[in-house]
Amino acid sequence: MTNNALFSDTTGTEKYVPQQQSKKNKKNLSELEGNCAYFGFSDYYVIELAKKRLADRKEKEEERIYMNIEIKLKIALLFFDKIVIHSADVMRDQNVYKILKKYSSFITESVIEFLYSSSIETIEFDVIMKYATDKNEKGEKGLTYFINNQSFAKNVIELLQNSKNIIHRDYGMPSKERFIKLIQDDLKEQDLIQKDHSKGTSTLYQIIFNPDENGVTIQPEKARAFKEKIEDIIAGEEYSRQHILDDFDTILVNHDNNISPQPRSSGQRNKKESQYDVTSFHRNLVEERLCLLYANLNTSKHFIIDFHHEREKYLPFRVNTLDTYLRKFTKGKITAMQSISPEIIVSIRKSVDWKRFTADYFLSYFQWRSRQDTDVMNEEKKEISPVSHIGDYPELSTIILGGK
Repeated sequence: MTNNALFSDTTGTEKYVPQQQSKKNKKNLSELEGNCAYFGFSDYYVIELAKKRLADRKEKEEERIYMNIEIKLKIALLFFDKIVIHSADVMRDQNVYKILKKYSSFITESVIEFLYSSSIETIEFDVIMKYATDKNEKGEKGLTYFINNQSFAKNVIELLQNSKNIIHRDYGMPSKERFIKLIQDDLKEQDLIQKDHSKGTSTLYQIIFNPDENGVTIQPEKARAFKEKIEDIIAGEEYSRQHILDDFDTILVNHDNNISPQPRSSGQRNKKESQYDVTSFHRNLVEERLCLLYANLNTSKHFIIDFHHEREKYLPFRVNTLDTYLRKFTKGKITAMQSISPEIIVSIRKSVDWKRFTADYFLSYFQWRSRQDTDVMNEEKKEISPVSHIGDYPELSTIILGGK
């Protein structure tokens, strides 16, 4: 592991002094072997969207967001051989750092891998700080604390240095060009049909131009202006997700209106509402879509663990579904993923029962979903039912239940 030091100069100011680090292997995303997934829940913009949804429901318990991120990380570690997380996620959020610190053994063993910008060839203080400073100067949010707090920066870099590898994207083109291509494809003209945007399946073009399920749409001239502005931004030398969102605000928000934006449910929106109401709704949709396109940029051939709050309801990695499965699988002795510690996950992954356990879960899940799609189920069948139980896994029973 890398040794690092803090010392005080004659003024008493703490300064970070990096020492020699171990050599890292450089790999491309496509070279990662096994069943791999990109973990987008720790993305700064995804977390900000989650905070907005809490605000929409007048809830302030942000701890729930980070609790959910950790539970999702546990689920990912149970079902995938490797997890890919963008290195900037750790720099941008102290709580993300604290979560990953608890799972540092997975980083050391190359189960959790960090994705880096092509400008980063070594995990050294000056290199990482230059990356963060450049991003911050270009308008990217969330990096100010990392840049200004050397103690936090030191801790983050030490965590990153625990990894044996430096992972880069590989598309046969620079990542900027790849992201531009994804946005351009998403802006291609499509039929203007009424669509429920909240389901998370709308493209950027559909979000900007299509009416939602209540017939609400952006004013045509502003929609065209925003599309043209996006095209101008991505044609420029410097751009980011934040630049696009800032321009959305500039074009759509009525800054002369002294009333703060009041998010409303889809059932409350109508064509007569103020521009603020429509703007708040559509801006969140654009931000969600940009997060998904960015995740696609970071996946190569691998899976994305979907972070959209509506789409994940129909995927096997939903927390409520796993909690129900665990309760039935352990006959009530374990009732939630939250109670599964990192140490237990390490032991499960080493167990001869690990792959059979995950295979049985997927079988149980898809049988349950099939019944939902084809039958009118009674109350008992509305919940997932395991095809096996913990007693069928002697080693797993010892690991999970212990003395219970």
